[in-house]
Amino acid sequence: MACFAVGLIALALVGGRLIHGTWASGGSARLGGMLAGAGLLTFLPQFFTPGPVRIVHGLVLSAGLALLALAPDPAGASAPSQSRSRMKSIAPVSREMSSGSTAGNIAIRN
Repeated sequence: MACFAVGLIALALVGGRLIHGTWASGGSARLGGMLAGAGLLTFLPQFFTPGPVRIVHGLVLSAGLALLALAPDPAGASAPSQSRSRMKSIAPVSREMSSGSTAGNIAIRN
C-alpha cells in the first residue's frame, strides 16, 4: 500500500513538472502539457468521483497526451541530440579478445 501511495505522489509531481516544463513552449504543446499535467495531478482524486467524471478525466488526459505527441518539436527534429554524442559506442569484440567467454561479445568504448 505504501508503494502505491508513493507511486501516486510521484505521478502528481510528474504532472506538475509537465505543466511547468511545457509552459514556455506555447501553442499546442502548452495546451497538451496543461491537460496531461492536470490529468496526472488529479489521478488519485478521480477515483472518488462518479463514473462519468472518470470518463471525462480519461478523455482530458488522452487529449493532452495526444496534443503533446503531435506538437511540433521546437528544437527541430533533424537536429542531432547532444546526449547522443556523449553516449558510448558499442562495437563487437573479436574472438581473440573474448578469450572463449560466452558471456557476451560486445565491448563498450569511449
